[in-house]
Amino acid sequence: MIIRQPDNCRDKYGGFTRIRARATGFFRVEQLNGRWWLITPEGHGFLSVGVNHVDYKEDYSPEFVEFVCSHLFDWGFNTIGWSQETMSSEFIKGQVIHSRGWGQEQYEYVDLPYIHLLRFTDIEWYVNEEFPDVFSSAFADKCDKIAREFCSQMCNDPKLMGYFYSDTPNWPKWAHITGHNLKKKLDQLNFQNLAAQYYQVIHDAIQRYDKNHLLFGDRYKGNQVIPVNDIVTNGLPDCVLEAMQRTVDVLSIEYFAGFKTMQADLGYWYQFSGKPILLADSAFLAPTDTLKIRPEVEIYVPDQTERGLAYQRFARQAFSCPWIIGWHWCAFGCSQGRKSGLLNGADCPYDECVNLMKTFNTRELYTVSAK
Repeated sequence: MIIRQPDNCRDKYGGFTRIRARATGFFRVEQLNGRWWLITPEGHGFLSVGVNHVDYKEDYSPEFVEFVCSHLFDWGFNTIGWSQETMSSEFIKGQVIHSRGWGQEQYEYVDLPYIHLLRFTDIEWYVNEEFPDVFSSAFADKCDKIAREFCSQMCNDPKLMGYFYSDTPNWPKWAHITGHNLKKKLDQLNFQNLAAQYYQVIHDAIQRYDKNHLLFGDRYKGNQVIPVNDIVTNGLPDCVLEAMQRTVDVLSIEYFAGFKTMQADLGYWYQFSGKPILLADSAFLAPTDTLKIRPEVEIYVPDQTERGLAYQRFARQAFSCPWIIGWHWCAFGCSQGRKSGLLNGADCPYDECVNLMKTFNTRELYTVSAK
């Protein structure tokens, strides 16, 4: 097992020991002096700098887990982001195109906080699946089965920060399919009731078997527009955000852009929801031998040094906002479907980039947030 060695400023979970709060033995969120924090099981303020998709090789051996985590530790990252999901084998319908990733065996081996995705249904923007009848007993039974199967096993793990539900749900599409018009007030109210039921059923299922961990909800698609019948919107309709307010702890948003571009959106969503925000997935991309990206794309940078500098600039701006509690980078390694990682095709780090990331993660993270 790789074990984090705490120092005078960080506890064993990576929490900043100068920020003290009530210790509960599990991660939670709290606002202290106007700033939102994740609170570690030992009661210290924690801001999550993580990396997603660490399972890019679908290798679940202890040797590969150590390979991944030794790099993350060395680069100053303190969280494993979305790299896994669980779904009851009896619940899978049709083609599910998502990797299954790491499980409890891997997380028992590495001493690093993580967030797990429990897939209760496929409602992502890239999956052609029917929206479930969330008012039916069948949906409630399926959610209960998944939560019983997995949450009952994970409920006492202090390294588990909490649960995601789905990746980039296409709420505008589902509003259209279920006969609702997001521009009409009456239809908005009806659709809000549908969304509220979806979140309530999942909330109740998880809470039935695990009251210890945070509910990070869906990973919303923030800046990439979703066209549905001449209506172009993002993945966070106001009626959906209002529906989820009472049943999740954190607003999780994927947003691929520079911080100044997204700042107004994030500020609005925070004011609307009242929830601290986790930037659940984003990155800056530089051309490589396998990745072609156009200079006009906002997340384009010319080389790996500029990529690391872009990380520093973005992180300073993001963590200076008192309602942002984390940022997770996409992704760890290079694979056929994901060429935006921090390793090249030979599994060697882009040193120019990761060394600059390490400088921010180890020296600036908590000084920036304390300003």
